[in-house]
Amino acid sequence: MYRFASHGSLAAALRKAKFRNVQEKEITLPRIWAGSAKHLWEYQQDVSTLYHPLFDSIPETLRPRVDEEVVNGLAQFSDGDLLSIPVQVVLATATKAAA
Repeated sequence: MYRFASHGSLAAALRKAKFRNVQEKEITLPRIWAGSAKHLWEYQQDVSTLYHPLFDSIPETLRPRVDEEVVNGLAQFSDGDLLSIPVQVVLATATKAAA
């Protein structure tokens, strides 16, 4: 999931694969969610299979507090029934090498 998280790693992989004119940049885009912060948090836990062990390790006594803090953190990006959460992504472009 985080294979290309390090700055320059995606560009390096493209160059290694013989692509030319490689450019890589990090940009921030809004992740739009139509619904509540609570529903986004529930959804995220369901679909983030790589994090299931982490979620499962939260002690039951702490679970309500964790849920509340995450939902409150997400709620700051709310505008009515819409969340617009800034996420950082890596965008890379390149030209295929001539055959």
